[in-house]
Order: sequence, then structure tokens, then C-alpha cells
Amino acid sequence: WMFSRQKLLNVLGRKLYCNASYNLRSEKRIQKGIVSPMLQLTPDIVPTDYYRSGNPKKAGDDEVAIYYSRHDILKVRKAAKLARKMLEFANSLVKPGISTDEIDYLTHLEIMRNGACPTPLNYCGFPKSICTSVNEVVCHGIPDSRLLEDGDIISIDVSLFIDGFHGDNCGTVTVGELGKANKDLNMLIEANKRAVAAAISICKPGVCISQIGAVIEKTAKLSNLSVIHEFCGHGTGKYIHMSPLILPHFEPRHRMLMEPGMVFTIEPILALGARHILQWDDGWTAATVDGKWSSQIEHEVLITDSGAEILTTL
Repeated sequence: WMFSRQKLLNVLGRKLYCNASYNLRSEKRIQKGIVSPMLQLTPDIVPTDYYRSGNPKKAGDDEVAIYYSRHDILKVRKAAKLARKMLEFANSLVKPGISTDEIDYLTHLEIMRNGACPTPLNYCGFPKSICTSVNEVVCHGIPDSRLLEDGDIISIDVSLFIDGFHGDNCGTVTVGELGKANKDLNMLIEANKRAVAAAISICKPGVCISQIGAVIEKTAKLSNLSVIHEFCGHGTGKYIHMSPLILPHFEPRHRMLMEPGMVFTIEPILALGARHILQWDDGWTAATVDGKWSSQIEHEVLITDSGAEILTTL
């Protein structure tokens, strides 16, 4: 997300890589399709504060985390579980020949049918209700008319807003029989899942959040995978993006300690090639420079008195 990326770049003092700086390979890459008009909410759905304006309210001090009460945690848990249910719905639509636009449309309807508002809809002008990132696209892919092909890999990020709280998660699946048979893609996804699980396993009060990135990097390295640095996890709940930032790599300057009541996402993006990325001219889509494919797994986590609870489970 734009907030997470910009904040992260400020912390690291880096610039996003642009395609003018690299000699791109001539292999087949994702071609942009046609983006259909933004979908609308029905009158019975409570919208986000930015649904009409495109300008989300800020959470306040970027360095201060929110600690949720038991009452609020019930609502956080409800939003997160529904987000997971909607992600499973979106993943079930994946097959050769379907467009990401159709997946977006059907998921938009299903989210509303469950009484929620899609979080991405008009967030800083984002034109769709989910993110669909195919093959070398690492994140923030805009659903369009391109048809999924047998052998593709797709990451779908589903987030929603209900009863005043956001739920957020992402999953990656292969497309068709060729995708199922692709050992590299399946290794990539499974390694991504292991990295997230390993990171969650160390979460508990008193642990420094920088250790999450250290564990992710170590796990990725075991499978010779790179970690995309420019995008990260974040606090969530009352606002979709807020403190703390959860970097997918070790950053010693991040010294905040986990405390009970914290809610944040862990969402590393792993790639088969180098970690360097470029941004498309739509202002959202980010892709690997070398064209190698990627995976993103995201869970929302609550820090409890003794450990961590994965909220985005069914």
C-alpha cells in the first residue's frame, strides 16, 4: 500500500527502482488489460471515510501504535475472519480464462453480500476492490481485462471494512494444471508460507518487531529466494494502515517492542529472482525488474498476553 511504501522509503532513505535504470529481459511479461469503471456500493453498506473523496484519514502519530481493548478486539477479529473468508472466495474463482476484473467484480459483490465495504475501493484513488498481482507483479496489481493463463501465479489481496474496523490478508495460488505441476512456483508459495509462520511463531510481548524481518530473511535464504524490501506489513484495525511498520527484512533501527493489544499484518513478498522492482505508470502496480515471479502471503496478528493469535483464519 502507498502509505506503507512511502513510510518505509523514508525510514530506509531509498528510492523505488524505475524501469529506465535497468536492461529488461525480452521474455514474455504481463501485458496491461483494460481497467473497467470503479464499482459502487449499495446504499445499505457503510462506506470507508475515503470512499467518495479518495483521501483516507490518517491514524495520527506514525510512531505510536494503537492497543485495542477487549471490546474492540471482538470487532477486529470479526473483520479479519470475514476478510479471510472473502480471500478464500476470491481464490476459488481462479482458473484459466477468467479475467482479474471478473474476480474483482464477483468478490466485490460477495463482500457487500456479507455486509462489508471493500477497503481498497478509492483508497488514494485505487480503482478496484481487491489487488490482483500476476506473475512478476509483486503487489498492488489493478484488476483488468487480461485473462489468466494456465501456468500463471496470482497473489490476491483482500481487505474489507465492517463495524468500524478493517480486516486484511493476502494469498497466492497457481493457475490451472500447469501451475499445479510447476515445482518452482509451489516451492515459492510454500517457502512464503513458512516464512510467515516462522515470523508469527516468535511474536509475543517484549519481542522487538525487527526480529520479524530477521526471521523472514533467514527463512527465504534457505530456499534461495529474495525478499522484496519496499513493501511491508503494518498496524491495522480502526485504520487500514498505521504504526507499527512490520518490515520483511531486518532493520536494527526499528526498536518498538510488541505489547498485548497490538494488531498488525505480516506480509512478506518473496521472489524467485532478484529483489529489485519497478513501478508501472499507473502509479500502483509494482513488478520485479528481472521478470522473475513472486508470491505474497499475509496474515493479521494480535499480540496476546502470552503470544500471538492469527486473526485471519476461518
